[in-house]
Amino acid sequence: MTTPRAAVAMTMGAAALFGTAGTAQALGPAGVTPTAIAEMRLGLGGLLMLALLPVLGQRISSVRRFLRMPLVWLAALCCLLYQVLYFTGVQYAGVALGSLLVMGSVPVFAGLLGAFVGHRIIGSWLTATAVCITGLVLLSLDGIQGGDAKGVAAAIAGGFFGSIFVLVTKALIDRGEAPVQANIASYLIAGVALLPLLFLLPQSLGWVLTLSGAALALYLGFFAMALPNILWVKGLTALAPGPSSTLMLTEPAVATLLGIVVLGESLTFAGIIGLVLVMVGLLLQGLTLARAPAQAEPAPL
Repeated sequence: MTTPRAAVAMTMGAAALFGTAGTAQALGPAGVTPTAIAEMRLGLGGLLMLALLPVLGQRISSVRRFLRMPLVWLAALCCLLYQVLYFTGVQYAGVALGSLLVMGSVPVFAGLLGAFVGHRIIGSWLTATAVCITGLVLLSLDGIQGGDAKGVAAAIAGGFFGSIFVLVTKALIDRGEAPVQANIASYLIAGVALLPLLFLLPQSLGWVLTLSGAALALYLGFFAMALPNILWVKGLTALAPGPSSTLMLTEPAVATLLGIVVLGESLTFAGIIGLVLVMVGLLLQGLTLARAPAQAEPAPL
């Protein structure tokens, strides 16, 4: 059984890897589109996760039965919309702001929606999330005032669908289903669903045929999708959706730092204070969860 401390480490490690996707997109070759990037993460990421199943002691054929589950199809729809909206937000609002808004809204939506499906809201989650969101608001002020309305709207919508994906994955775990196989099935369904759109816009995949494009696709598929997803679902087995989503705010923090260090994006003084607050909120949530006793039942929200 995964301990709370191990679950915290896995979740934050997964979030850090997820947080590199926006910067990888920005460093990619010309012609990269949000839809094509989403296809690479979903389709290629799902196939790579499928290939890793034997390494995890599971059979590839074990994924087949998940293709018939309604919850898996709901998860597929949500992750498809999340990926497209996430990269649209990054494209129009910038790596730092787009990532911050997407991931900042996920724990809020997950907590509120989770309350409707039986998860209890507790003080430590409220406190940590409030601190993180305050920090995210400070970090986002410049981008919002800069008129990135399309990017901001896409990012927040992406956070909404991302929260539903988290809740559906947790519901599958609570039913005793294998979360890795369930996610593989949902990613493959979403990847196939995106293919017709890509065929209508064939030029959107031309970049994959270049050396840098192939490297970007492989990076997004494995390091920004397959590996972190395995870590995330392992952590989610011992955490509730809200606290898990709050820990995933490591992603925008990493994305912000990469945007500054690698891409030359800048932060105002308010943004620096905001980043510090996000770190403090993550620390509060991580310490609370790591000190909780291990339990067989899902932790309350």
